[in-house]
Amino acid sequence: GVRPNLGAQGLSGITPEAAGAWHRHILAGYVELNQELTDRWTIDLSGRYEHFSDFGDAWSGQVSTRYEVSDGLALRASFGNGFSAPTLLQQNNTTRSGSYSVDNNPLSPTFGQYTQRYSVTTSAYEDVGRAIGIPELKPEYSLNAAIGFVAKPFPRTVLTLDGYVIDIRNRIVSASANVTNGTALQALLAARQISNVTTVAFNINGAHTFTKGFDLRLDHHHDLGNVGTLYWTLASNQNVTSVKNFSPLPAVIGAASAGTLRTLQAQFTSYYPKNISSLGVRWEYEDLNFTAKGTRWSATQYRGANASLDERQSPAFTVDASLSYDATDWARLTVGRTNIFNKKPDRITAGA
Repeated sequence: GVRPNLGAQGLSGITPEAAGAWHRHILAGYVELNQELTDRWTIDLSGRYEHFSDFGDAWSGQVSTRYEVSDGLALRASFGNGFSAPTLLQQNNTTRSGSYSVDNNPLSPTFGQYTQRYSVTTSAYEDVGRAIGIPELKPEYSLNAAIGFVAKPFPRTVLTLDGYVIDIRNRIVSASANVTNGTALQALLAARQISNVTTVAFNINGAHTFTKGFDLRLDHHHDLGNVGTLYWTLASNQNVTSVKNFSPLPAVIGAASAGTLRTLQAQFTSYYPKNISSLGVRWEYEDLNFTAKGTRWSATQYRGANASLDERQSPAFTVDASLSYDATDWARLTVGRTNIFNKKPDRITAGA
């Protein structure tokens, strides 16, 4: 026989099972102490307490210090920890997107028939997620330290340079698994009368990362007399992130494949520019204000499950500019544009 033509397939929309209402209560307090130990040395202590109705208590704090070596040079350093609770969406996001296809699951009661098949985003609180054993999300915790200096090498010039490190545990990542024939995942879902799911995706505390980098900023201004003031700003950020380890996936899914780990690692190490540098200029004259900034973005790399799916975006340079006029004390007129020269990303290959 000839299979019928199902025609156009519309968007499945949001199912009633995906709807819900979630809430949490947060109580927080903050305290800060600043003390001058000497005329040149100051220390700052800060602490924050938070109580989450779903995560309990969280303490975070920071100690920072600054020492003025001379009138034109100061050293500074800081050390602290951080806490970030999962958002309600990360905890409870549940979606289903489907299309009609032949059911090739021999454990399904509709095997061999056209049926609606779903790709599911699930959580620890949804039927599919509970069946798989997806753990409840935990907060992310971080430790950070920085050291640097502030200098005034010339009149009207300020130079700052800071190096930093950030260690983050329990980083929330998105993971997925295909429901294929003969796998433990397929058998587990079938035993619970879940036979129309082809792919499951979920959030998990999946990675421990370490970032190191520096921030550089140079500010200078010129007094142009009767024609206003010109301000220059050079800024650069360089950072590198590495993955210390990945957390195991639920046992029924098994160990993550090398391709999956390859893609997850790239999300932290190469998806975003390692260096962003910019040069900006601002001219102020009476009620007029003109700004322009050129920014260079270093190359980025997308990595798929194998090298044939990789995509590299070349370094890019963009220019933004705007002109403002203060018509009154409470009204400003501005005209401008970001990415004036319409720089676009590289085209991806057919394989990706």
